[in-house]
Amino acid sequence: MSALTVLVASNVGIPVSSTHCKVGSVVAVGWIRSQKAVDWHLFRNIFLAWFVTVPVAGLFSAAVMALFVYGILPYV
Repeated sequence: MSALTVLVASNVGIPVSSTHCKVGSVVAVGWIRSQKAVDWHLFRNIFLAWFVTVPVAGLFSAAVMALFVYGILPYV
């Protein structure tokens, strides 16, 4: 199931980490064993956290870069 997580993410073109592999494999194996074994509300929160992480990190990086380029470096 971990390999399936990597294959799906690679085909979609999104970056994948070891955390994605672990959570994807645990959820998939739990779902295959018993569909009631997975807490889908918790998985939804994990998925939303993954989805939000990249844009938030990008915005934070842009803000820090703008602070240096327009705020600090002109005075150096």
